[in-house]
Amino acid sequence: KFYFEVQVKEKTDWTLGVARESNDRKGEITLSPNNGYWSVALRNGNEYEACADPPVSLPLRVKPQRVGVFVDYEEGLVSFYDVESSSHIYSYTDQPFTGKLYPYFSPGSNNGGQNSAPLVITKDYRIPKTQDSKNAIETVSIMRRALSTVHAHWLISAEK
Repeated sequence: KFYFEVQVKEKTDWTLGVARESNDRKGEITLSPNNGYWSVALRNGNEYEACADPPVSLPLRVKPQRVGVFVDYEEGLVSFYDVESSSHIYSYTDQPFTGKLYPYFSPGSNNGGQNSAPLVITKDYRIPKTQDSKNAIETVSIMRRALSTVHAHWLISAEK
């Protein structure tokens, strides 16, 4: 089990989630669980979707500023949350994971400077194996408070 958060504020286009290590990353990538990608995306500043097959439109009332991604490998679960509002965005359930999974990020194209804000990926949190998925989010909340003074960020810019 693991959890990470990505700051997406001031972005008009982004995709984030997890990807299977064995994915072929050359050429055009089709994001879907069948291709080893479990992700959600923002397009055109206000169109949210789960990159499933077919894509699932996500009618979010509030534009997330920070998105949390929780993965429970053994349960076949990838869940996305709006961190500030503590609301659920989308979950992929009963997924037949094989091999290692890694975070996946795409800041989107710069779009003439309209999408130039960076994605900021915060430190990831490892969840003890003994904890079930229901209690894991509470554990993550406690861990986030404890690590709130840690300033270890990776910065990914949309600039090419």
